[in-house]
Amino acid sequence: MQGKLSGVVAAVAFGAIVAGAAAAPVAVGDPVQEFLPGPRRRQTRSPKGRSCVRATSGPRQRRHRVRVQIALRRLAALLVLCAAGTLVGACDSSQINTAVRPGEIGQKVRDGTFDFTVTQFNRSRTFRDKRAQGEYVIVALTAKNVGVEPVLFEWAAQQLEDSTRRQYSANFMVPSLFGNVVANTIDPGQEVPIKLVFDVPPGTKPTRIVLHESNSSAGAPVNLMQPPSPPPRHG
Repeated sequence: MQGKLSGVVAAVAFGAIVAGAAAAPVAVGDPVQEFLPGPRRRQTRSPKGRSCVRATSGPRQRRHRVRVQIALRRLAALLVLCAAGTLVGACDSSQINTAVRPGEIGQKVRDGTFDFTVTQFNRSRTFRDKRAQGEYVIVALTAKNVGVEPVLFEWAAQQLEDSTRRQYSANFMVPSLFGNVVANTIDPGQEVPIKLVFDVPPGTKPTRIVLHESNSSAGAPVNLMQPPSPPPRHG
């Protein structure tokens, strides 16, 4: 987070410099002057009849100077907006679980405003009235809202990892719908038992599940013990 804040400070400072440059008048010797067309020169005669050349600043030069200043001001505004967005992201990241040490089955882990506890998992080629294309990995867990507002549980955001670090998204969950007003919303203080079902290739070795409050959260990993493989098919 300190690195993000340092980047914000640098962006704001650079934006202020650009804004100051845009607001300042363009003087002779200014680097911006190099990009402006040269002054028009008009030949006149002095009172004594001698010809002389005077430099004049025509409308074309003034219009070009105004365009350069407008471009610099827009650049400064863009830098400040980018810095503000980075600052908001840096502040938001403090609410996301950044712990890298995985939990275990039966152990509570937290991501955002959800406390998750994985209770068990097993493997099967069928689940209720459904048959897997490969085989099902079924993870039973509870999700508790420890915040102060209702939060949507996004079952598709949950990720299963195998021994090769390949990730699989949940195919469905049971119950498929819960919540009083909004479907799949968990109220503050409410704890909901859930089963997440993953359809994976036969022989996949699940090593852990990463549980998320949302698609954008860091996730809380939980190690999974290896259950026995389903019995071989006969016939």
